[in-house]
Formats: sequence, structure tokens, C-alpha cells
Amino acid sequence: MKTSSWTKLNKGKYDWLYYHKGVFDFELFEKFVNDNLFIAVSNKRTTTTLKWFLENGKDVGNPNVYDRLTKCDGDQLDYPLADHDYYFKYPTGECVYVAQPYVSKEIAEPIVKAYAEKHGVRAEVYGGSFAWYNPNAKDDICLIVISLPNRKVKVYNASNIITPEKTNDKMGVV
Repeated sequence: MKTSSWTKLNKGKYDWLYYHKGVFDFELFEKFVNDNLFIAVSNKRTTTTLKWFLENGKDVGNPNVYDRLTKCDGDQLDYPLADHDYYFKYPTGECVYVAQPYVSKEIAEPIVKAYAEKHGVRAEVYGGSFAWYNPNAKDDICLIVISLPNRKVKVYNASNIITPEKTNDKMGVV
């Protein structure tokens, strides 16, 4: 996938992910995409603030406002927090940021929550069974979802994909 553009999400056609086949839960990924009505995905690194990008789905091209998830208060965060990360776009143009780093939920959560509070975005961190990239890693990976404050993002547990109507204890809504 090109890092400078959006890739349209076509059900069942995720050629750009095929190199992950051995450690990728396509069913869980497709449920996440479909249930949240995402239309495109990008792994581009933005040169604008994360909040601006979530609101607009595009860069302003101004390196002076550079503020990626990998920085917080000018300090470099642990690199794993930006691992296996993508932006997912809604039809409105707004986006959601998702990362699946090889770090436990317990380690990632305070870092991500502090970032979200400082930057006025919503963030949730889920355990490894919610990650579609290598969900078998369980305690060694987590799923980070950062969205605009008004967005509710549905995520599902890989060990038992269920619909939101059945129960809320195995589904997360950001």
C-alpha cells in the first residue's frame, strides 16, 4: 500500500495485507471494517496533528505542526505504540487511528490515555484478543483505537466474534 494515499476497502479484497496471512485474522478485520462503515485505509504518517487528521482525513503539509502519536509533550514515546498502525476513513472524511503494538494493554494504556487527554481525542486500549494482527499473541500485543471525542468505534474479541446485540462484555465500544 502506498504511504501517501488512501486505499479503498473492498470486502474480501485485502491484497495489501496478504503478506500477513499467517498471523492475521481476516474475519475479525472485516467485521471491524464493515460494522464501523469504514471506506478506506491508509498507513501514511501525517505531518499535521493527529486530531486535525482525524477530523479531515488529510494533511495540511505543514511540518511546523508535526505531532504524531509517537510524540507526546516533546518526549519520544516507546516506538511499539505506533506498530501495525493504520488510519480508517468514514464516508464523512473523518478518520480513526488504530495501532497494534507488541506491548501489553497495561503498559500502553496510561501512555495512550495521557496522550488523548492532552490532545482532546478519545482513546481506548484493548487486550491482545481484540487485535486482528497476531491475535494469538494475547498478552504481548494490544489494540489501540484513537478517535474524535464523539465517535464510537466497535471492536471485537478475536476468540469469539459476536454481534453487539448479544452482549457488551466481549465487545468494546470506543
